[in-house]
Amino acid sequence: MAEEHSARVASIEARLQSVRMEIDDDDEDVLDIEVVLINEASVPLGGIDARLVVAGAQDLEPLVPISSLGPGAQRSLRFQLRLDHGEWSFAASSMSGSLD
Repeated sequence: MAEEHSARVASIEARLQSVRMEIDDDDEDVLDIEVVLINEASVPLGGIDARLVVAGAQDLEPLVPISSLGPGAQRSLRFQLRLDHGEWSFAASSMSGSLD
């Protein structure tokens, strides 16, 4: 990617790591999207809800969802989105606030 995309609320940061075209297990063309979630606080974040908000479709959860993020930790979240779904954005919330 040519430019960096990230957002921060309080001590949590989300960074778009990569977007690639792939073929899923059903031989469908999909976007493979990776977002890194970083907790820079000295305490764990609980109640994390991370998702892709898709225009005209249901929100997508990560392939491996997380519910908490330890202090100083970072986790990579992967999503697979069919190409015909159109526009999407990343949204996350925790007990500390939301990151949309």
